[in-house]
Amino acid sequence: MPRLYHTKSKTGCKRCRARRVKCDESRPTCGSCRRHKVECTYDREESGNATHTNGASGQNHSPSITESRERRRRELELLHFFTVQTTRTLSSTHVPELLETWSVDVPRLALSYDPLLDAIMAFSSHHMARIAETQEKREEYLTLRSLYLESTLHKHRQAVGGLSRENADAVSFTTVILTIDAFANLRERQLEPYEPPVQWIQISRGVGSVCKLALDLIKDDDDAKILPLIDTMMPFIGVYHSKREQNIALFAHLLVPQDGEMVDADDMQAYETTASLLGWILAGHKSGEHLKMYCRRLTTFPVLLPDRFITLLERQDPRALVLLAHFFALASYATEFWWIGEVPYREICAIQGHLSPGWQGMAAECVQVVQAHAPGRAEQGLPR
Repeated sequence: MPRLYHTKSKTGCKRCRARRVKCDESRPTCGSCRRHKVECTYDREESGNATHTNGASGQNHSPSITESRERRRRELELLHFFTVQTTRTLSSTHVPELLETWSVDVPRLALSYDPLLDAIMAFSSHHMARIAETQEKREEYLTLRSLYLESTLHKHRQAVGGLSRENADAVSFTTVILTIDAFANLRERQLEPYEPPVQWIQISRGVGSVCKLALDLIKDDDDAKILPLIDTMMPFIGVYHSKREQNIALFAHLLVPQDGEMVDADDMQAYETTASLLGWILAGHKSGEHLKMYCRRLTTFPVLLPDRFITLLERQDPRALVLLAHFFALASYATEFWWIGEVPYREICAIQGHLSPGWQGMAAECVQVVQAHAPGRAEQGLPR
């Protein structure tokens, strides 16, 4: 089964659990709550209710979102915001057919598939939190996001395990939304001590797995709504494969072994494949393609990463971290979109600070690029 979100903190403070970020569990106030100057509450013991987060249990783990007039009003607000605002910030929605898919077809699918409806609510809440004018509103929407996300995951895991022709479309769109939401949530994660965002990569790879399974089920269904998304991306994937060597050459300077460094053949192959992906993304930027199509390349990057490279990231291999920093530098060209925003700047600065002096020079240009494209210099008029 493709890997989905997992709760980052089971015994951390209440706020960190709600926001699904790692809690350092410092007492009486954790580091995250201290930074945000908010109350820190520990309401769960280490040996307490951790098992209740496991969706495999027979208990109902959906969040308690009580039925009320206020809930109906709030969900209408979130659905409306998704259709008229959030969908216009998604990759490829400069193409009218794909904008209609996201703003019309996806909400319609959600009416008969609860995990997709909850995913829309979570993602819309996340977007509204990003543009909230007060900290109180931001916290309110982030809490909503965590509640709907928990409900999405509980139901979606079961549906992925029973993927069928009837639910393939809805399952695919739910997975795509979860992936973009996971990238947006990198902004909330702790960066000291630095750990590569492997969870986001694993979630993104789940998109590829789900879409492959779904495509086998609906490839002869002309009415399948996920097909236009796949069809518009396939030519770009074809170019990526056909220009591998040219793409690698754009980042060949990152592959040169340092003095005395011995590089395993499998590791070098993983580095080269990743460099090829970076070159493919850079080619899109240099060609002047629409920024929303460029974002498709960014979201495809983790899907196509080789397993070996992910292992190297988990080991905090310095060359792998340098290559990751260059991905975030390329992502900084699209910081005007709310779900990218400050993420590249935060990740690059954290990677640069984590690298030893001998490797920092290879990531220095990333710092320069991301500083030049920091949030706040966005083109006027684009939805954020």
